[in-house]
Amino acid sequence: MPVPLNPLERLLLISLNQGPAPLLDIMGGFSFHVIVAALRLDLFEELHSQPLNISDLAAATHCSEKGLAILLDVLESLGYVKKRGERYANSAMTERWMTREPPTSVHSGFPFYSQTMSDLFPYVQESIKAGTPYCNFYDWISDHPEAAQMYQRFMMAIARMTTPELSRRIRLKQSCRKVLDVGGGHGLYSIALCQKYDSISVTIFDSPYASEIAEQNVKAARLEDRITFLAGDYFTDDLGADYDAVLLLNVVHEHTDSDDRKLIGKISDSLADGGSIIILDILREKKVLKSAQLITRIYSLLFFHTLGGQTYSYDEIAGWLSSCGLSGIRRAVLHRSGLSLISAEAR
Repeated sequence: MPVPLNPLERLLLISLNQGPAPLLDIMGGFSFHVIVAALRLDLFEELHSQPLNISDLAAATHCSEKGLAILLDVLESLGYVKKRGERYANSAMTERWMTREPPTSVHSGFPFYSQTMSDLFPYVQESIKAGTPYCNFYDWISDHPEAAQMYQRFMMAIARMTTPELSRRIRLKQSCRKVLDVGGGHGLYSIALCQKYDSISVTIFDSPYASEIAEQNVKAARLEDRITFLAGDYFTDDLGADYDAVLLLNVVHEHTDSDDRKLIGKISDSLADGGSIIILDILREKKVLKSAQLITRIYSLLFFHTLGGQTYSYDEIAGWLSSCGLSGIRRAVLHRSGLSLISAEAR
């Protein structure tokens, strides 16, 4: 977790400005790489089954005892491990979120961001100056298969955290039969909807690179007869027609406002009379929690830097829907994730 401050440190560094608080951001950068190192050494996995002393842990991870002891001191300060006598153990936070076993573990995000931080993020100033993205993220990831694998695992972990609440909040009409999932990637959202609604079939439309993992997930869920994957470019290729519902989940932030308006217009044309479009995304608005505000703004910058997109406000998205002839625009907030669900209907 970020460098923790006790109340006195917060008073001195933040409230009274008596020390260089920006140095904490440097420490945060170092901390990230410490955690990546621990993951690459499988340190948390070795501590997953039982606490270990420094000798046994060094032998298991093929490390020197001296170096490992120094690393563990940092991890203890960051809250990832605890020292009990002569033994080290994972903290409860690490057990829940950083070992491989839990389906919602976010450990894959660390090696993924480690590579993108070194390859892409040092050039943020270039995209800011130019007003255009520094690169196309999907072109980059197609040339980095290991990073692509980590990215998919990370996205699936995030989806598994979001899906239970999302599935409860999405309400399809009783007459709904034919659904399109635009940019559906790994397929977990489509799977959840098919498990909720026995009467629907879903077509996932996404780039070819996502097809393998989507088909694996669909097969594991035994839904091959109800979910199909269609590879293509949703801006240029035909989406099909007469859909009772179209999902656009975590997609609009990847594109410019003009491209989003174009895509929503295309989706509107593909809907049957009375069909619904359902949008899920992180919105640009003031958050109650400062951490949520920071995450939203950082990701907006990353979307701009690597794709040309950004986070958008509800009013902007509602405006696109209205201008494309859609009505009955509604919004629901998913409180667990902070994402927003926006829906509208074809007239």
